[in-house]
Amino acid sequence: MKTPRLKFSGVVSRAALLILIQLLCYQLVSAQSQVSGIVKDETGTPMPSVIIQIKGKSASTTTDVNGKFIINAAKSDILEFRFVGYQPREIPVGDKSTINISLEPDNKSLSEVIVTGYSKQSKHDVTGAASTISASIIQQAPVTTVEQAIQGRVAGVTVDGQGGPGNAQTIRIRGIGTLGNNDPLYVIDGVQVRVGTAGGSQNISNLLNPNDIESLTILKDPSLTTLYGANGRNGVIVITTKTGKMGAPRLDYNGYVGVENPRNLPKTITPQQQADALYGSYINAGMAVPGSFTSLFGTGTTPVLPDYIIETGSGNIGVMAGDPRANPSLYNQNSYRILQANKAGTNWWSAMFKSAMTQNHNLSLSGATDKSNYAITFGYLNDQGTLLNSYFERYSLRANTSFQVKPWLKVGENFEFSYTSQNTENRGATNDISELYILSPILPKYDISGNPAGTNGLSTLGLTGNPYTARVNSLADKNYNQSVVGTAYADATIIKGLTYTNQIGFQFFPNEFHAYSPVQPQEPIPGTTNLFTEGGSYSTDWRWLNKLAYTTTINGIHNISAFAGYEMQEFAFRSYGAGTGNIGYPSSNTEYLGNGNTGTDAAYLNTVSGTGNKTTSLSYFANVTYSLLDKYLFTASGRRDGTSIVADHYGSFGAVSAGWRISKEDFLKDVSWLNDLKLRASYGGSGNNASLSAGQYLTTLSGGNFGNYDLGGTNTTSMSGYYTYQLGNPYLHWETNVTTNLGFDASLFHNSLSIAFSWYDKQTKGLIFAPPSSGTEGSALSPYLNTMDFSNKGLELELSYNSHIGEVKYDMGFNITTDKNRVNYINGIQGTFFQGGQYGSNGANYLPRVHSYKFCFHMIPGKTHQHQNSCKKHSDCSHR
Repeated sequence: MKTPRLKFSGVVSRAALLILIQLLCYQLVSAQSQVSGIVKDETGTPMPSVIIQIKGKSASTTTDVNGKFIINAAKSDILEFRFVGYQPREIPVGDKSTINISLEPDNKSLSEVIVTGYSKQSKHDVTGAASTISASIIQQAPVTTVEQAIQGRVAGVTVDGQGGPGNAQTIRIRGIGTLGNNDPLYVIDGVQVRVGTAGGSQNISNLLNPNDIESLTILKDPSLTTLYGANGRNGVIVITTKTGKMGAPRLDYNGYVGVENPRNLPKTITPQQQADALYGSYINAGMAVPGSFTSLFGTGTTPVLPDYIIETGSGNIGVMAGDPRANPSLYNQNSYRILQANKAGTNWWSAMFKSAMTQNHNLSLSGATDKSNYAITFGYLNDQGTLLNSYFERYSLRANTSFQVKPWLKVGENFEFSYTSQNTENRGATNDISELYILSPILPKYDISGNPAGTNGLSTLGLTGNPYTARVNSLADKNYNQSVVGTAYADATIIKGLTYTNQIGFQFFPNEFHAYSPVQPQEPIPGTTNLFTEGGSYSTDWRWLNKLAYTTTINGIHNISAFAGYEMQEFAFRSYGAGTGNIGYPSSNTEYLGNGNTGTDAAYLNTVSGTGNKTTSLSYFANVTYSLLDKYLFTASGRRDGTSIVADHYGSFGAVSAGWRISKEDFLKDVSWLNDLKLRASYGGSGNNASLSAGQYLTTLSGGNFGNYDLGGTNTTSMSGYYTYQLGNPYLHWETNVTTNLGFDASLFHNSLSIAFSWYDKQTKGLIFAPPSSGTEGSALSPYLNTMDFSNKGLELELSYNSHIGEVKYDMGFNITTDKNRVNYINGIQGTFFQGGQYGSNGANYLPRVHSYKFCFHMIPGKTHQHQNSCKKHSDCSHR
């Protein structure tokens, strides 16, 4: 019998052979050997703690204190060498058993680009005080506003929270320097916007999604802010938004959902404790307890809590259960309200605050080629505040595109549309939160008929409106904001190094609001009829920029950059509003202005209001930057502004700065731990036009009751006329400041430690203010004067450190600031102050002393001459 044989087809044989070859190859490739070596820095010094990792694998090691390492690797492996502050390197293993390499410093932080709005400059060469925050820093925390991204990160910049979700925050750069608008100027992709909490400023939360930010630069000293002239007085925050990166289209999503819980809410005393304290305060003082208290808590020496509180037109009384005065049949919301006293105490804080959810979602599509660049982002934010019925909701859409149409021509646009709605509480001395401290805990939320409970305007229950009722009613209040902010531009290269830029920037900010208030007879000021108000506003801002920029390098040691340009602007604002009341059957379907006086309450007199203004400006500016041997730096800037706001229409501002990169001198070249040290100094000035509205230098007239006069002498009739509302000042001019800035920037220990230090002295002159005047001087308001000088002096220190522990990277930051603000002169007289002035965040800084000032107009035929000091010479001058 023949032994059976197995037969393999050709296909199976070849497959088996391939598998065998692959196994053999795998064995050969995976055969590892020991690789060792030494890692040194650029000076030849061994580097400890350098990470060596096999690319694409988890195997890794680090160098010892002598810079030596040992690792097992295959010939096909690639070793990656990484150390914070140095450029990474990749070395194929091959047949090498010993690999000795050196790492070069990574000067990325030094070559970081500072965007000043009109130009870009390497941080390495900046001779002014500037701080940057990158997108990676902003994305480390779930921030919903730009101010949150800045808070605590930059020396010399304070961010003061203003309460509820979506509220604008107060930002101050190097303190307070004006009695008017102290908000900084924002430059978003070249568009200048005044942002903050003062009148005329926009809320950045309505304009920009923080997720769209690529970089944020804060310009603090005159060598950088002078280019913005009259707008740069309060500092400048320059924001650039994200663009596409080279490669295929990229679709990204990021988002989060979180919950906020109010913690450590104030604890209040019980109603009995409150009543005991009230009675004790009078008894201990030897005084009789007022009748308003005894009618509620009894006439004994110890107060007794009532079961019911009855509110009438003549006051509040407390009665016990079973008292016929508490009979529900007697209840009348307008004149006889019956409340069941909450003897255990109403926890108003728990009623007003709650857990709240926040969600933020962002979807982006981006990409770039050598001919085009695009980034489109959609964002949605819903921030439900912890305060009852508070919220902030934002939809945002951003589109950034650019196209290289010709080798010499580039065109593009940056555009953002936002739509927001909001219901929140502003911080202030009196608001729904502060009134909780006054409200009595014995007061219930609702009376026996389910209507909101109130204090009836009496001190026994708090002498305040019920903030809980106000927050419940606020659900019907709506506030909508839209914003369209963008630029369209063209860059044309005329010759090598010379570029012409033509840019149009635009802003459009419409706003709408409406609010409904029901009948509220229980409040301190009784609302006998329902009220409805509706209105809105809009502002537009157009800017046209033309700029020529030139850059060249001569003999490899002289670097020169210069630009010059002019800019025109037109701003317009208009607001309107109307109010009505006595709406019949009020609901969301009937709350319209046209439905006023359709109810059964007393007729309501409708109201209408509105205002507006328009301003224009024209500016010329120039800048030159020079660097010699990358060691000696010089910058000069100038701007001339013309505006319709002040009587002296034109103002000129200039600044110079210098830097010395001392670390490149021969006597410091061998200091291995010093990577970069630059000394810098600057001096210059800027202006401020944010304190005035259009035409405030003019004398204005107004009508109304004060304008009526009985020209016929009948004592029974009058004719409508006009009266002087505010005196003008034809010599009103810019607020100006001059700043001296000294400092240094240093990078140490392989660029792991960065230090920035600045000392500044800012002198502000000609602050604009309309001082108070005596009533004996007439009804006209005082004119605006350039009447006061301020000074701000301070120190700024920023430290940042980044390193790693194994594979874990970390970074730390620290900053500290001192700022001393002083009023130096008023009307040129040292040490004098105005009465009652409050300035700063929420009116926190006072000008406490009284100063009687004099302001004279000397009437000369054909001319009006103003002279403040001449009042001493003319006894017939009026005090004005």
